[in-house]
Amino acid sequence: METGEQMIEVEALWELIDEMVVPSEACDVPVTDALGTITAADVVGPVDMPPFDHSAMDGYALADSGLEPCTIVHEVAAGNVDAGVIHRGQAVRIFTGVPLPQGTHCVVRQEDCLVDGNVVRLGEDAEVSNGTHLRRRGELLKKGAVVLPSGTDITAGAIALLTSCGITKVPALSQPVACHISTGSELVEAGGVLGAGQIYDSNGPMMQALLDARCTRLVRQRVPDVASELHSAVAGFTGDLLLISGGSGPGDHDHTGRALRDAGYTIHASRINSRPGRPLIFATRGHQVAFGLPGNPLSHWVCFHAFVTRALARFEGRDIPALVNAHLTEQLPSGGDGRRTWTPARRQYRDGMLYVVPLGWQHSGDLTPLASADALLMNRQDPATHLFPTFIL
Repeated sequence: METGEQMIEVEALWELIDEMVVPSEACDVPVTDALGTITAADVVGPVDMPPFDHSAMDGYALADSGLEPCTIVHEVAAGNVDAGVIHRGQAVRIFTGVPLPQGTHCVVRQEDCLVDGNVVRLGEDAEVSNGTHLRRRGELLKKGAVVLPSGTDITAGAIALLTSCGITKVPALSQPVACHISTGSELVEAGGVLGAGQIYDSNGPMMQALLDARCTRLVRQRVPDVASELHSAVAGFTGDLLLISGGSGPGDHDHTGRALRDAGYTIHASRINSRPGRPLIFATRGHQVAFGLPGNPLSHWVCFHAFVTRALARFEGRDIPALVNAHLTEQLPSGGDGRRTWTPARRQYRDGMLYVVPLGWQHSGDLTPLASADALLMNRQDPATHLFPTFIL
């Protein structure tokens, strides 16, 4: 059931997003493509880690803790299948990460040794206690142990861990596929020649960068202010998250709402008590989610961080973005029309406390504060703490 043109509060839109957006389905994702996904089940190691006893240093393997000279009997290089056997009074030249000879008591660092021909003598400070500079099979992870628990964010480090265990696929929530449509006959790609009344499209590249940072796949399109072309683009969308730039208001050339309805979307909100960004559409079609975002670029940026990231978190199975309370370094500028107002900001930490520097803006098309913004604060002071609710970006 559609809400029509009734203006809703910010919190009401958050509740709608939480209710309507469901996590993506789980599937086996190649580890090399898994960056930014969330594990959907425990990932179990197929081998011991490390998979064999090996040396932690370049040096010499010894069979006992004596400090007497030892005879170097052979050398073990990387990739050796059989490291051989070592006996009392013998030493084996060894390198970091290579398998240990059977019978190894310890490894002595090469900088603590003096070699003369095939004889190695140990310095007075050489460490020769049992197990020194050795790494034992399975000491990090045993075969069958949980490498990554369910709900883990797969980072570059997690990918390194998984691949070190020989794991090639991981059960994960699939990343949402997004499409961003920039509407407007006045838009020109950066680098093109501006005609009379034309401007460069900044929303498309901005959204590409924002979603790239989240490892979300994005397809970009640009359509003129022609209802039939937007209708065709919306109707043909097969992904998860549709973002339409511009055309969300009530104007004669604003076609977003009708295009969504005609394509079978249910519009749950079309006006929000938020500044900048009042004409914002939130709609769904089955599992698919669409936002009609204001075309003015500052509004576009604000609505992405205040609302779209919440939908993305729901798709991805992440915790929803949380507001934190911050001190202000200076007063917010006065003005506005009574709506909840958002201000880009730059964060600072002083004596363990969070401060934000408000970055003033002139109007909803003002991009100048965004170059250094890493926070977004709301102009409603917490009456209990006298701090300001802030998203850390």
